[in-house]
Amino acid sequence: MDTPENKKPKTRNYLWLRRALRILLGVIIFLFFVILFVRSPWGQSIIVNRAVNYFSEKTGAKVAIDRLFITFDGDVQLDGLYLGDTKGDTLVYSKSVEANIPLWNIVRGGAVGVDALDWDGLRANIVRKDSVSGFNFQFIIDVFAPNDTTTVATNTSSTPLDLVIGHLNFSNIDLVFDDAVAGIDSRFIIGELEAGIEITNVEDMIFKVSNIALSNSNIKFIQKPVPTDTRTSDLAFPKLSIENLALDNIVAYYESQPENIIANVALSEFSAEASIINLADSSFDFKTINLKNSKISLITEAEVNGIAPKNVTVTKGSSNETYIFEWPQIKLNVKAINLENNTLDYRLGKAKPEKAVFNPNAILVSNLTLKATDISLMDEKVTLDLEQLNFHEISGLHIKQLALKFKATNQNIRLDRFVFKMNNNNISGYAHLDYSSISNLIAHPELTKVDLNLPSFRISIAEIFKFQPELKDNAYLNIWSEKEFTGRVRALGTLASIEITNTKVNWGSNTQISANGTLQNVNNPETLQFDIPQFLVETKQSDIMQFRGEKDLGISLPENIQLVAQFNGSLQDISTKAKLKSSQGNVTLAGTYNNTNNIAYEVSIAIDNYKLNEFLNNSQFGGLNLTIKSKGSGTNINTLDATLDATISKFQLNNYDIKGLNIHGTIENGQGRVLSKYKDANLNATLDAFVVLDSMAP
Repeated sequence: MDTPENKKPKTRNYLWLRRALRILLGVIIFLFFVILFVRSPWGQSIIVNRAVNYFSEKTGAKVAIDRLFITFDGDVQLDGLYLGDTKGDTLVYSKSVEANIPLWNIVRGGAVGVDALDWDGLRANIVRKDSVSGFNFQFIIDVFAPNDTTTVATNTSSTPLDLVIGHLNFSNIDLVFDDAVAGIDSRFIIGELEAGIEITNVEDMIFKVSNIALSNSNIKFIQKPVPTDTRTSDLAFPKLSIENLALDNIVAYYESQPENIIANVALSEFSAEASIINLADSSFDFKTINLKNSKISLITEAEVNGIAPKNVTVTKGSSNETYIFEWPQIKLNVKAINLENNTLDYRLGKAKPEKAVFNPNAILVSNLTLKATDISLMDEKVTLDLEQLNFHEISGLHIKQLALKFKATNQNIRLDRFVFKMNNNNISGYAHLDYSSISNLIAHPELTKVDLNLPSFRISIAEIFKFQPELKDNAYLNIWSEKEFTGRVRALGTLASIEITNTKVNWGSNTQISANGTLQNVNNPETLQFDIPQFLVETKQSDIMQFRGEKDLGISLPENIQLVAQFNGSLQDISTKAKLKSSQGNVTLAGTYNNTNNIAYEVSIAIDNYKLNEFLNNSQFGGLNLTIKSKGSGTNINTLDATLDATISKFQLNNYDIKGLNIHGTIENGQGRVLSKYKDANLNATLDAFVVLDSMAP
């Protein structure tokens, strides 16, 4: 049985619990009344008035706050904030800002920042006219800076600041930043900005953003000339990761007066997905990039504020210098890019784009559409899979299609699936280059292995006039431009020795040229050599007469002409065999020509039953059979030693047949005699002529 003495200690054991509950209840009631006080207009008025009066008394600047309170969600909300500077101008005006601050986490020593920040209606003017007076908010720093200037030892072992910035939602922002010291004149008018920030690591400069959406904004940034700061900075380069980036209805103006560059950008729709930008490693990685219905204008060497750009003198290096190629220290990877219906305006200085004339210093491109995948520059390799590129240029150039698969490494370049269509021109095929190194490709291109196959091409010479209008004055080019060139090209080998096979070029429907053979040293015309065993030209009289009328020549050309030939040698030493077949007759030629040091030649010509009556438009003439053999040599034509043997085996004049007429000539040191004797039943003729070879004689 419990005695009163036994029950008394138990009562005392519960006494501390009752007191703790009373204290906790008191704290809760106190916090409740504090919240009511803060939420009530009366409490807000007291808090705001005290804060405003304190700040105004300390700074002497005008301050006004409509409301400052804690919402039922625990957020801090500030409405109607006005802060002026010492001159009475507006420094900051904020319509409404609400911040979700993790106070308990901060008290416990956790991350500092905001979990969410909603800001609507901000106008801020940040100005610095000189380095002495500083920014226009410097007075706030001066007032609240500690008066105690005693040096305090810095704890270098302290942990870095853990900063958290969560969801941002800004609207109606107007920020002016004018810094005369840094030469920056800028203004940022932000319609809507929404961002979700997951990681803010200031210590290692690592930032991860889930999404950024910016719309209905206008940005101006002008960089003025300032003294160059040669000091180095220890600030680390940032690494930025953005899962989704969207820019809609953005207008931006950029001007760099030191570089004489002006850029105007009007982005209607821009988006990027899975973007990673690491400036420390110069690495740029994008999953997708999209740009639609936008306009980009760029002016280089622009005249800014009436000041023309300075002329820069470029000093060329010695041609004997060894060039060593180095890959850019950049890593770029874009899985897909899609551009639709964009406009690009590029100008150099005061140049202006013109219709019907292409000006590389003034390019205006409209309806620009581009689709590409596998765009990369890394590990000493470049890749690009261009599926589609088309646009209009104001000069009249219409790129209907450009598609290709490109890859370049230290040992080869591959251009596959190449399709190019511009106006009435189109080219398709592939090109492969193999080399020991890019440096060797540049220094010794003749050693590069080439595999070129263009199974189909169509080219209009008329397009040249858009690039070089003065060429319209060339009568021959005007004739060439009346018809299109079509055909195919196949080349395999090196630039030192390249084989041409199955190559054919057509001009219109009546003229064609085909060739097979080998070309050597094509990159150096002085040492060019060739071996063309098959060369064929077929044309008609109507095509040739476009270049020179028959009335001008006083002759009539054959209706159909075919030339079959073979060439071997170089431009200074050539041998050939050719046969001309036509509706008027045939001509066969075989010969050699050399002018390497001295002139030397040997030629044999055979004319078979050529209809001179048709050729000379004279019915008095008949057919002609003629053989000519000649050879000679000398330092020049004035000192030439040569022989000539010609035989007219058949010739008709006024129905009179001349057969077996021989002509012989001998030239020594540029002078000689040409002899001939002919005798038949009706004719006895002798020719003895003295000949002087003179290249200057009329």
